[in-house]
Amino acid sequence: MFKDLIDTFINYLRITNKSKETIKGYQKELTYFLDFAQENLNCRVYIEDVTIEILEAYLTYIKDIKQCQPATINRAVHVLRSFYSYLVKRQLFDRNIAAMLEPVKLQQKERGFLTEKEFSKLLGEIDNELVHIVIKTLYYTGLRIAECLNLNLSDVDMKSKLIRVVAGKGNKDRTIPINPKLYKDLAYYLENVRRHDASKKFFASDRSGKISREYINRMLKKATSDANILKNVTCHILRHSFATNLVAKNVNIVHVQKLLGHSSLNVTAIYTHTTIPELQKSVNLL
Repeated sequence: MFKDLIDTFINYLRITNKSKETIKGYQKELTYFLDFAQENLNCRVYIEDVTIEILEAYLTYIKDIKQCQPATINRAVHVLRSFYSYLVKRQLFDRNIAAMLEPVKLQQKERGFLTEKEFSKLLGEIDNELVHIVIKTLYYTGLRIAECLNLNLSDVDMKSKLIRVVAGKGNKDRTIPINPKLYKDLAYYLENVRRHDASKKFFASDRSGKISREYINRMLKKATSDANILKNVTCHILRHSFATNLVAKNVNIVHVQKLLGHSSLNVTAIYTHTTIPELQKSVNLL
């Protein structure tokens, strides 16, 4: 059955040390597709039942009915291609029909970010101490929200002033120095705010010993509105802000790459924003 092959593929991802977030994303996408196929075929689905037409119908469904963004559609294409490539490689199926799927062309846009002034204004609207320190940590470290919320107490070395990300995106580890502005707040948080002794998580609520990304994003959206900031601010925008502000201060882009955990400088280069006044200065040099 198709479901059994999904399970086999997910187990392969675990064996090959893919990150938890990657495995979770692949499993979720393939499960969504299987549910779609079962509903349309009205029966248990076997790999032989799935045609290129069904794969394309699924992409049309998530585009037109679910109204997913191009990046989400392309992620689905990538997952399906990877899944079928694995099946062919392991001789569990004879052809990679997903290779015929065409990704959606993405409009290239500069990443949104907050200036230091905007960020200070945003922080002023957040009263919840735990949310306040999580958001400040995202801004001053460039951590992805999953990396931040997955930090254990043992990952934050207050003595050496270092944060260690274990098995981040791409299953890569990295170390991030703690900014002095952030260090004082982290020390205060550990001493006066954090109460949940049973939890291993660094950022732990009193009730559950953890905190969700959905809650952080919800509080962030409210604070953005209250601060009258006319930008779509998410946890990931704080990561973009970290990188953009470092580049604006002429930090070596290789250092920015290392701090962000990018495998390629091409990815980091998207943070080299330019403004009209900066372009004007360049033109005036002629």
